[in-house]
Amino acid sequence: MGRDPEADGLQALRRDGGGGDSPLNEQERTVQKLGSSLYVNLTGYVRDTHGISKGDELRVATYSDGIWIGFDDE
Repeated sequence: MGRDPEADGLQALRRDGGGGDSPLNEQERTVQKLGSSLYVNLTGYVRDTHGISKGDELRVATYSDGIWIGFDDE
């Protein structure tokens, strides 16, 4: 599978502060291990801002220079 052509655009948004806006919140998180998987907890701020609840499905896209987490409808 080739690199997603939108990856460069996503990275540009990140570098530019989201298209001119500053991040609403930015925190470092510690990677945890569960079995053979790794995970990072979302902050309460992220949960509350986006109304994320247990059982919600999010899309995780992996690129050579980062990870993007979003909703299926984005």
